[in-house]
Amino acid sequence: MRRVKFILVITVTLIILSILGSRTAFVLERRDYNPDNLLRLHVVANSNTLADQALKRLIRNKITESTKELFKDVKDITDASRIAKANIGYLTQIVKEEISKRGKDYKVAVKVEETYFPTRTYGSVTLPEGNYQAVRVILGDGNGANWWCVLFPPLCFVDSADSVNATSPNLVEAKANNSTVGEDKEIEVEFRLKFLDYIKDNPDLIKKNLKLAKIFSFGK
Repeated sequence: MRRVKFILVITVTLIILSILGSRTAFVLERRDYNPDNLLRLHVVANSNTLADQALKRLIRNKITESTKELFKDVKDITDASRIAKANIGYLTQIVKEEISKRGKDYKVAVKVEETYFPTRTYGSVTLPEGNYQAVRVILGDGNGANWWCVLFPPLCFVDSADSVNATSPNLVEAKANNSTVGEDKEIEVEFRLKFLDYIKDNPDLIKKNLKLAKIFSFGK
């Protein structure tokens, strides 16, 4: 029994050391999301037609991807707001380009301003209702259902079921046919250690380390 326990301890230790050595121990580090230190994203669709709602999601994806580099070294809301305001032209341009790719000619308004948000829960992170600094993107008439997340610290997640290949205009309409009109459903965010996925995806690692642990246990 003692030998079995020893083998188990050695195996787990070797696996953890292997993962830490790859520097990929965590998928996502849980942060302290202080409501007073957030820059949120608010995207409002032109209308509630299926095509406009699908376009809104494409714009959302484009903005969250395009702002990763902008905010990666930001420390507080002051810097985040300053950077966002300095890049309004850039954000407006990428939104217009995405709209043009879809064959639309909607006007675009991008603002950085204080905006009211209702209480919202992202996985285990709940943000109370209130006024927040936000990057607001209004598409066309801005009469459609809206979508929001947090740009800084980053808490914008796009679930695979909601993703559309931006290089294929035909997929926009295909996605639109399966979309639900109205307010977007919240995306469940899972915070977890990456080593659980790592072990699952690398079964050979367990076998090799188990053999090594047995070698170490000889004589016990």
